[in-house]
Amino acid sequence: MEAALIHIADYLKRKLQDELARQGHVATGDLGNSIEVVVEEITNGFELKGSYLYYGKFVDTGRAPGVTRVPIDALLDWIYVKGISFEGKSELQTAFAIQTSIFNKGIPTDGDPDKLRWMSGTIEANETELDALIREAAGSYVTTIFNNLVEESQKAFYNTEIAA
Repeated sequence: MEAALIHIADYLKRKLQDELARQGHVATGDLGNSIEVVVEEITNGFELKGSYLYYGKFVDTGRAPGVTRVPIDALLDWIYVKGISFEGKSELQTAFAIQTSIFNKGIPTDGDPDKLRWMSGTIEANETELDALIREAAGSYVTTIFNNLVEESQKAFYNTEIAA
């Protein structure tokens, strides 16, 4: 079961990374590289758990205007990677201008809804496929357990009959 779920976790990770790239969220590649989907055994079975860098949630849901300001350090790193410069402005001035724009307009600042929901939208769009993969894995797991029980029962019966 766990091997089948690892396959599903890898499938989901690839889908999430592909959607980030499709939306153009690949300045450094750090967010895509940070995506992890792992299988954990829990009391009654298994669980798929996902994680990614903190700012990925803002890339997924956006950022409402007027709520909080994007950290200047993060913007400076992004400006450097993207090679953004405003005529006659320092990187710090550029970062403050972008921070103010995001604070006033939110994210995405251009209002393009297609640049949102890289994570939640991907899971929703692939829900049917994920459900089918999980059902197949669970079915195979239950079949294996059942076959093992039948085989053990037959061995026990055979050994009892020989002993009698």
